[in-house]
Amino acid sequence: MQQYLRRLRKRSQGQGVLEFALILMLVGLAAAAIIFILGPTIGNVFSNFIADAPVAPPSLNDVTRLPTSTPAPTATPGPPIPTDTPVPTTTPTATTVATNTATPTNTATATNTPTATNTPTNTPTNTPTTTPTQTPTNTPTNTPTNTPTSTPTATPTNVPEVLFEDDFNRSDSNTVGNGWLESNPSNTQTAIQSNRLCVTDASDVVNRPLVKHTFTAVSSGLVVWQFDFDWARNRSDDDYLVFMQLGNSGAMSDDNQDSGVAVNLVWQRVNGVQETLSYRPGNNALTTISGSATIMVLLDFDAGTYDVFVDGNLQASAIPLGTSSIDTVRFFTSLLNERRFSGRCFDNLTIETR
Repeated sequence: MQQYLRRLRKRSQGQGVLEFALILMLVGLAAAAIIFILGPTIGNVFSNFIADAPVAPPSLNDVTRLPTSTPAPTATPGPPIPTDTPVPTTTPTATTVATNTATPTNTATATNTPTATNTPTNTPTNTPTTTPTQTPTNTPTNTPTNTPTSTPTATPTNVPEVLFEDDFNRSDSNTVGNGWLESNPSNTQTAIQSNRLCVTDASDVVNRPLVKHTFTAVSSGLVVWQFDFDWARNRSDDDYLVFMQLGNSGAMSDDNQDSGVAVNLVWQRVNGVQETLSYRPGNNALTTISGSATIMVLLDFDAGTYDVFVDGNLQASAIPLGTSSIDTVRFFTSLLNERRFSGRCFDNLTIETR
């Protein structure tokens, strides 16, 4: 029992020491918290007290001293306002109680006894106001500059030049007109019918009827010759020839089918095939045409060749030109009996450079 009491007493003593240590620690923490929270306030109180206290004992109040500089009040950021610093004419004598900020009077010259106030003013009363000046800004303006602009230059292009064209839209007549030259001996005839150039009478005559028209001579570049063709064989005839030509009038002859001819197209029977479009020399077959079709020839004088198209489809290319220049278009028939053919007309003729 005594041992138990001794153990209990030792435990009580140890518990008391622990509680005392805990109390001291809590008191220290509380003091630290109070100092942390109230420290700035207490510091301000002492600072204000020191600031408000006289800077010298009464025995030294009559001693002349230099004025202290007052810190400029902090102004809101903005354009700087120039201030005039008052220039004292006499050395100011400090009064008994000196304050933190000396407020200058309205006059530029300070008086002998400056009035001290505890509240600093942001702007001195004698500060002249400045009239704002028109400060130029860097605002960009739409001022035209002399920046050179790239003016597109006119690139020469091959503008088509019509050498000759005829749509034959005129009254029906046995005279073709519009400058066409006709060679129609007896029993042959070319005429304007239904706004087309037609062969109305051939009578199996050799190289007749014949019509031709001249135009400005061409010997270089590209030339396009195009026309509508409407011929069909509807009865037996094996020896017919329909010529469509471009050539040089100085070398062409009405009685010669090939001389002076650059492009020589013939609609005839070739190797037993009727209604065949071909070209000379050689009677080379291109395609068969029975009825209406559009024939186009592209001449390239620089290459010395021409291409043939029918209804937009290429039939042959790089065919050699028969002459180096052209100035005449010519149509004629030979050994043809008009009663065995239908259509027998040409239309919408154009010759132009490219």
